[in-house]
Amino acid sequence: MPTRYRFLYTTTGFVIYDARMALVETISAELTVTTPSELSYYEKAWAGLHQQAAYGDQARALIAAALARRRS
Repeated sequence: MPTRYRFLYTTTGFVIYDARMALVETISAELTVTTPSELSYYEKAWAGLHQQAAYGDQARALIAAALARRRS
């Protein structure tokens, strides 16, 4: 159940293309971030999200459990 897990990062949608550019989506605009000091924020956010994410069998188990709860 998602409420059992601690969510550490809230952010807008973003894509890090490489060490030189990130594309950030907001409600009203799309931003291109190229300043190294600002890019580091997105790299840190990505690292945190990556660490929190479930992969492989763990991800499949979470999805299967959510589907089972929805069907019951």
